[in-house]
Amino acid sequence: MGASDAYETKPFVSVLLKRFRLKVPTRIFAPVNVPVYRIYVLLLSDHSKLKVGFSGNWVKRAFDIIKPPFIAEEQFDLNMSFSILIRGSLSEARELEKIVLNFFRNKDGYQAAAPNEILYFGAGGRFEWFNGFAFGEIKRFLIDHDSIKFVSVQTLLDAIAMNINNSASDEFVNID
Repeated sequence: MGASDAYETKPFVSVLLKRFRLKVPTRIFAPVNVPVYRIYVLLLSDHSKLKVGFSGNWVKRAFDIIKPPFIAEEQFDLNMSFSILIRGSLSEARELEKIVLNFFRNKDGYQAAAPNEILYFGAGGRFEWFNGFAFGEIKRFLIDHDSIKFVSVQTLLDAIAMNINNSASDEFVNID
């Protein structure tokens, strides 16, 4: 065995299939999309209110709830708005969102009306909006919660940049 052989890696199955121009039925070999859910906190740029929710694509959700002519990048604080990865099922993400919403809804003065002037009708969630002063407390609550086994926090700014950087590979990888 030569020195260069020690550093060679075995090719991926997809590389072999392309190299030998083989076709395999998708039921045998196909990409598997694993759902990933995130609990998110969207803080308005003036820090007056915030929205708590969960989504499989929180960046898309942030952009979808803002109605034109308003622009999501101008309405939300991109550096402060964040999401936390939920390592679990859809039902576990829903349950954690419910726990957060119920905990802070019951605190006097925390609940706020949705800023309907910038949102599509019904997109805001009636009980998902809180006053901005609760931001730090909500973030700590999420990070310290027992169901969060590994804290993976992502800012909206980073998530937008990641979506833009990955858009060139959309034809090869399903990002949604």
